[in-house]
Amino acid sequence: MPIIDSHIDLNNGKNNDSYINYLAKKIDGKVSTPYRIDINNEYLEGRTYVYDDANNFKATAHFHQHFKDFTIDLQKSEDYDYLITCFSNHVGIFNEGNETIINIPKGFFVLKKNEVIRLHEKQGDYKMNIAFHLKKEDLRDDLVQKLDTIDSFIYHTGNNLTTEFLRSVSIGIINYILPEYKEEWIRMRLNTLLLMVKNTLHEYTPNDNKSFFLDYEINAAHTIKERILNDLRQKPSLKKLATEFGINTNKLTSVYKNLYGLTIYKYYTEQRLLKVKEEIITTNKSFTEIAYEFNFTDINHFSKSVIEYFKLKPSDLRKMQK
Repeated sequence: MPIIDSHIDLNNGKNNDSYINYLAKKIDGKVSTPYRIDINNEYLEGRTYVYDDANNFKATAHFHQHFKDFTIDLQKSEDYDYLITCFSNHVGIFNEGNETIINIPKGFFVLKKNEVIRLHEKQGDYKMNIAFHLKKEDLRDDLVQKLDTIDSFIYHTGNNLTTEFLRSVSIGIINYILPEYKEEWIRMRLNTLLLMVKNTLHEYTPNDNKSFFLDYEINAAHTIKERILNDLRQKPSLKKLATEFGINTNKLTSVYKNLYGLTIYKYYTEQRLLKVKEEIITTNKSFTEIAYEFNFTDINHFSKSVIEYFKLKPSDLRKMQK
C-alpha cells in the first residue's frame, strides 16, 4: 500500500492529475465526489475531504479510523507559503537528523520552510486531522509580517477557539448532518477553523510564554532531554539552561512540560530513578555503589527516593525479580 512510510509531496504540479486524485492514490482511496475520498483498506477506514478550487487556498480534512501503525511524511509545497496542520498527535519534526515528537490534540503547527514533518498514525486511533496550504495573498499583511519573523515553524497548544471547534465537529454532530449537506457543512467549518487560526496567530508576540513555541525553543528542549538521558548523574539547572539557550525560565519550563509531560527537573528525577531501578534489578551492585554512581547524597537519600517513587524499598525491588 503506498501510504506506508511514503513521502506525500504537496507540489503535484508536475503532473496533470488533480490534487484529489493524487491524494486518493497516495492513501489507496476512491474519489466518490469532486470533494471526497472514501478509504477502506487494511490500514484505515474513513473519509478525506479536499478543497482546492481557490487560487491561494487548499484544505484537507481527514476523518479516519486506523487499523495499523503507519507514518506519512508531509512537506510544504513550493507553490504555497505555509502549511498548517491541526489536531494531530505524534507529529515528528526533524533537526540535524533527530526527530522530536509534538502532540497538538487541540492546537496547530505552522510550517514555513521545506522541512519534512512526519505523522505517526497509531493502531486503534480515530483521527481527525485538518491541513491548510496557504499563500501569503490569503493572509492580512500584518499577519504575514508576524510570520516573517519566524524562522521555520511555530506551534500553538490550542485555546478556547480551537477547543470549541473540536466540539462543533465531533462525530455525534456530524451524524446529524444529512449526506447531501455534509460536504457543504464541512467546508463551512473549515473556513471557520481557518479564521480561528488566523485570529490566534494575530495574538502571537515574541515574548508570549503560554501558548506559542518556536522552532529553536523546541530544539532546545530536545537537546536538554538528550543531555539528561546521556548523563543522569548531572542534576540540571533551569537557570543555567535558560541562560545558555537564551530562553527565559518560564518559557523553557512551559515548552519542556508541553513536549514531555513533566518539568525539566521532574523529568530528570523520573529518568534517573527508572535507570536506578534497572541497575537494582539487572546487576549485583550494592545499593551504596548505585547511590554513588547516580550522585545521590548518601544511601539514605537513595533509599528514600526509591521508596517515594516505586513505593518499595530497594531490597524489595531486587527480591521481586528473583
